[in-house]
Amino acid sequence: MVDAVDQDRFNEAKEELWKISSIVKEIPLIVLANKYELSDVASIKEVIDALDLQNLSFFEILPISFKTGYGILELLGRFIIK
Repeated sequence: MVDAVDQDRFNEAKEELWKISSIVKEIPLIVLANKYELSDVASIKEVIDALDLQNLSFFEILPISFKTGYGILELLGRFIIK
């Protein structure tokens, strides 16, 4: 999960993500971009670019807000076996 408002910490998030990237390289990765209830939130493209997600094999990014619940049902739906 990344705080999509605190862009000053995107580099730190990127470093942590890439530390585990070799471990999870064949596993689909869901990146949660949190705080989408706020107006000064980074765009999904900005998050993808800042974290270099385009260089991962399998990733999905979901805009969410734990405060309002936005995107949470979509997130949970990813884990329901159909």
